[in-house]
Amino acid sequence: MLVNEDLTSNDKEILNSLIEYVTQNNRVHPKYWTEIHNLKNEEGTRLGDIKGFPLSLILGGSGSNNVEKQQRVIHQIRFAEKQGYLDILNWYLKSLPDDHWVHGSLDEPGYDDLCVQQGQLEDEVAIDGLGLCLRLFDIENIELIPKYSDQKTPPGKISFNEYEFGNFFDALGTLYPLSAETLDRLINCADAGAKQLRYVNDWPLSPREEVELDNSKTKTKEKDFWEKRLIENEAMILRFQLLSLYEHYKIKLQKIFPHVYQDLADLRGFSELIWDLHEDIMTHH
Repeated sequence: MLVNEDLTSNDKEILNSLIEYVTQNNRVHPKYWTEIHNLKNEEGTRLGDIKGFPLSLILGGSGSNNVEKQQRVIHQIRFAEKQGYLDILNWYLKSLPDDHWVHGSLDEPGYDDLCVQQGQLEDEVAIDGLGLCLRLFDIENIELIPKYSDQKTPPGKISFNEYEFGNFFDALGTLYPLSAETLDRLINCADAGAKQLRYVNDWPLSPREEVELDNSKTKTKEKDFWEKRLIENEAMILRFQLLSLYEHYKIKLQKIFPHVYQDLADLRGFSELIWDLHEDIMTHH
């Protein structure tokens, strides 16, 4: 765009006035932002062709937040002032109709900010999930075998590779299709009982267990029965805690991406976060 009009005035006054203008009424940046690149001086040189010109945040830069985008417009204005394009840019920006501006709150995060939040959430979830898995698999005598390792399963141990680890989580969702609220109530009940009853009397006996208990004729056998049941209940609670972690992870992820992600996080993807952390830890040991 070549502008021939004589728009000379005090540069400092124009600069301050233009910056004030672009920051009013929730303006963020021009809708057709690349048109700033095409503004030409009297010699026909494009502003965007001058070395050091701050590029508009489009394409790869579109994930920036509104503060960063508005600041980039201001940097372009300051650059234009130093290069003798201020009058042209002032005319162009102030001539734009209101619907040729992108408007928005400066408090609104950009897509890049949301991805950072997602990464932080996934890191936290992976740490908590791996801790729960290692406790559970210690009870159940299961060994996790990293794919890059020649590690052999110790005698008497069951091994899980990455695929089998994912299958475990798939089965977990099938066995316990419970809501986050239900899982939390079960876990809180077990935690309260653990202080005095250690889970044992919080969960009713199955018919099979009643028969087993009745057949216990010695204190030693009865003690063995309750210890076995305690271990089984601890393992069940750990499963509930894993599912609860997954359910709360989904809820938090949907809050980060309310309009994009509906069923982003499935159990298999959740297991991959945990497994990747396990692999990373084993790699650095």
